[in-house]
Amino acid sequence: MSAWWLGPRWKAGLVAAALFGLGAAAGVVADRTWTARSAGAAPAPPLTVGSLSDALGLDAPTRAHVSALLDSLRPEIARAASYGPDSLRAATMRAHARLMNALPPGRRAEFQRWLDARHAHMMDRMHHMMPGMMGPGPGAGMGPGRGPGTRPGTMPSGSAGAGPHGGPPPGR
Repeated sequence: MSAWWLGPRWKAGLVAAALFGLGAAAGVVADRTWTARSAGAAPAPPLTVGSLSDALGLDAPTRAHVSALLDSLRPEIARAASYGPDSLRAATMRAHARLMNALPPGRRAEFQRWLDARHAHMMDRMHHMMPGMMGPGPGAGMGPGRGPGTRPGTMPSGSAGAGPHGGPPPGR
């Protein structure tokens, strides 16, 4: 036999090494792809009293009042967050209303636009970081028949033209 001929153990070892190398390369490519997707999201704008007052053009006394109000709201928001998302949402809405009332009437519409822009930016980042999981946006989303409590191929309860479990609406 030739000195260059490899036995079955050598061949199996080479195949295993090649498969390991290909798996490692595929893992690196997948990681780089995931990292590139997450890195493509724009950095979060600062959520500070300074950025708010700059965006709304607040004077020094109003800025100080808003800052004191935000400091007083922190414990309430933290407490609500410990109870879950519904409590946090309600406390946040109350805080937004109190901030709105603390602003001069001419700045309230601008404050609402500022809030809407921050919310839109947050949702865009969430869609970008978790495609397909946050509903419509980049990725498949959770379309009809893909949400919790629905069977594949059915419309969610209450959808136009569909009753519970995808059947006809009640009364048809």
